[in-house]
Amino acid sequence: HVNVNPNFRIYYTVSGKIYCPRQFKDWEFGGSVSCQKCGQAWGMEMIYKSVPIPSLSIKNFVVELPGGRSTFKKWKSVPCQMEEFNYVEFCEDNLSDLI
Repeated sequence: HVNVNPNFRIYYTVSGKIYCPRQFKDWEFGGSVSCQKCGQAWGMEMIYKSVPIPSLSIKNFVVELPGGRSTFKKWKSVPCQMEEFNYVEFCEDNLSDLI
């Protein structure tokens, strides 16, 4: 899952290049994404159609729900709806200076 909030960039840093021998058709591995304040690993940056996008691993977060806080190992276990990623909308919101 990716964070599409244009303001999210101020909260994380990207370091190093993640190596993976596996190749993907539409995207490639970028660097490791971590909290800018404390350094906690959050996931990785994926390069999708030449655009870097933070991809977050839910196991690195505590989720606040109406019944309290919970941790999850997989996104599909989180009891909420996620919007589908819209590449064009993401580019318009985050790369407006290039369009």
